[in-house]
Amino acid sequence: MAVDKPPQHPDRLDQRARAEGSARITQITRTTRIGQQFGGDLNVFGPGTGPAPTALYGLPDAPVALVGRAEQVEVLSGLLGPAGTTPVAVVAGLAGVGKSALALTVAQRAAQQGWFPGGVLYVPLNGYAPSGQVSPGQAVAALLRALGIRDADLPPTYEEHLALYRSELAGRAAAGQRVLVVADDAGDVAQVRPLVPAGGGGHRLLVTSRHGLVAPDFPARLVDLDELSADAATELITGTLLRTRPADPRPERDRAALAEIATYCGRLPLALTVVAARLAGDPGLSPTTLAEQLADTRTRLAALHFEGPAGGLPVGVRAAFDLSYRCLAPDEARLLRLLTVNPGADCSTEAATALDREPEWDTRVLASALRGAPVRGVRELLAALATASLVTEQPVGSGRWRMHDLVRLYAAEQGERAARTDGRETALSRLLRAYREATEAAVPQLQQQAGRSAALAWLQREHLTLIALVALSEGEGRTEQMVFLATALLPYLDSQRHFEEALAVGERALAGARVLGEQGYANAALLHLGNAHREVRDFERSVACLEEATAGFRVDGFLGGEGMALASHGCLLAMQGRHAEAVTMLEWALDRLRRAESQRAEVTVLVNLGLAFTQLRRFSEAVEAHEQAAVLSRRIGDMQGEADSYRNLGLCFSRMGRLEEARAAVERGLGMWREVGDQHSEGLALAALGLVAREHESYEEAAAAYEEAAALLLEAGDEHRAELATRDLQEALALAAARPGPPRRAWRWLVRVLAAPFRRSGGGTGPPPEPPPRR
Repeated sequence: MAVDKPPQHPDRLDQRARAEGSARITQITRTTRIGQQFGGDLNVFGPGTGPAPTALYGLPDAPVALVGRAEQVEVLSGLLGPAGTTPVAVVAGLAGVGKSALALTVAQRAAQQGWFPGGVLYVPLNGYAPSGQVSPGQAVAALLRALGIRDADLPPTYEEHLALYRSELAGRAAAGQRVLVVADDAGDVAQVRPLVPAGGGGHRLLVTSRHGLVAPDFPARLVDLDELSADAATELITGTLLRTRPADPRPERDRAALAEIATYCGRLPLALTVVAARLAGDPGLSPTTLAEQLADTRTRLAALHFEGPAGGLPVGVRAAFDLSYRCLAPDEARLLRLLTVNPGADCSTEAATALDREPEWDTRVLASALRGAPVRGVRELLAALATASLVTEQPVGSGRWRMHDLVRLYAAEQGERAARTDGRETALSRLLRAYREATEAAVPQLQQQAGRSAALAWLQREHLTLIALVALSEGEGRTEQMVFLATALLPYLDSQRHFEEALAVGERALAGARVLGEQGYANAALLHLGNAHREVRDFERSVACLEEATAGFRVDGFLGGEGMALASHGCLLAMQGRHAEAVTMLEWALDRLRRAESQRAEVTVLVNLGLAFTQLRRFSEAVEAHEQAAVLSRRIGDMQGEADSYRNLGLCFSRMGRLEEARAAVERGLGMWREVGDQHSEGLALAALGLVAREHESYEEAAAAYEEAAALLLEAGDEHRAELATRDLQEALALAAARPGPPRRAWRWLVRVLAAPFRRSGGGTGPPPEPPPRR
């Protein structure tokens, strides 16, 4: 408003006023002794005019204490701070993982540090709300209001709103007033792309989303948020409970039960705060009782729900997952449901393909994985689920996909509801057949040098899933499929020394084969059970299984099976020190295997026969057996058999006093085992090298070999032989210390190796198992 004052008449006081914009003028007068006098003007602004209100620091409250996120706080602070160069940061993760809590905590700290003098603006985007998400236009308009732009002054179109938003940010940038925009709960890139500060100026956009927001024209840095560590998860429960009830004795008294609860919650912050609220709301609720409720997977999601006081909004894990699930495309949702058919802790892309395809699809895709063949189509769906934070690829690029435990329970619930539509039973049949075919393709390659590494790697990745599938198929009443899969898996478990697992799988296979009347499969299960019982040193049960297997194979006329059962029995006798009886049993086995033309098994029997001859000091026969084994294994391309032959030939030469030949033979076998990559056999070869070195009185060399052998054998799970190698190490070190001269470093090796824990198990070698003849 401007005021014009023309020259005054001597008899009167004259004043004119001009109002501008929407203001009006009220003149205030006062009466004096000389009459009425104008005292001044009062500007009165009408509705919607005058200085506009702002919300430059309108952040919601952050958590009182942010637990277990120090690393992520540091990363985000670096991105938002003055030295940061990335304009956009996206905190992405599963529903309930604590994205908003992290973003608000960092934003408030940034405001307190004075990094954003132009304001810290907050806009909730409701990206997954059933009622609909906030549109980009609504978000921009809300930010303009927070910046002090009145509704009456907003231009009519969204494009003009956007231009004004950018202009406001540019003006603050020119004045050195950095602005942080916190866009919470974005559903997609389209919601937040218009909010990106243009033209630099130091402004930042901090976004939270259940999706990893990625697009060519969206320059964001992703910060993925996972579940808490075990300690942090327990701390979140106890801290929340103590802030509500400072004198509550349960956090101190029931810490073990609270840690168990944290595990059942999958260390997901939302679930953890729900159980903390339940405990706070019911002071008499025992954490042990709550843990028992959560242990039941059928009711766990229902237990992770909190109604709160009357009029309050309920909070629960299932409701949070519902919002993510509703946003999935139909094919993505179907695959999420079907992934729970696989009982393993994770699922390969190939297995997911077997689940997703129609019944006539060729299930040999898993076997193709052994050749590195690519799998197309399903990976794109899995990647979409990973972008939605419902699965993760761990490690990235591995083709192995993992679900959070609570997501898995939720997806399984949805899968049961849609079982008929999804073809869930058929999907399980495809999966079982695919894994059986892949296992039957992989196990024989363990004996082939060319394909061994790929087959072994696949079996190592999948064997826990295979074991779980055996149990699942038994529980589902799929006895035939269970027996086929279990029998295919047993040779791997046997050869890789997974004996406890072999016992469990073998018992299932044996019971199922008897139900089906499949004597061949029953005999195979008995053979592997005999091997496993022998290796855990349960000799009585081992003998019973092997004798029954031998009789069964003989009735069936399967010479190869009878020979392997006799050979395994011979190894058991040797482990008991009954070497003469072992020789007899092994010679019987050798006769059957030669008649069956089972040359790989023949190699193994010759090696074990040579060891028994050595123990009986029948050295010429021992050398002959080992040399026959070496020649035969070389002819059939069995490097493992050849390596065993040279290792044990070296031991025989050592007993004969032919030390140079002994060293050469053992080192040759050791080199082969290192080339094969079998840690257990390498450890046995190193133990043999230690023995030869000790005979040479090279005690330091012997100690080094024994130390490495003990470590490898322990890592391979053969704790019995690892303990024997450690005892040999101790003897070698004692001999070395008895020599005159300065103290030797070897004593420090002894302390380190003897500190390793040992349990009773392990021992023995046996013939490579083979599958039974198919019927």
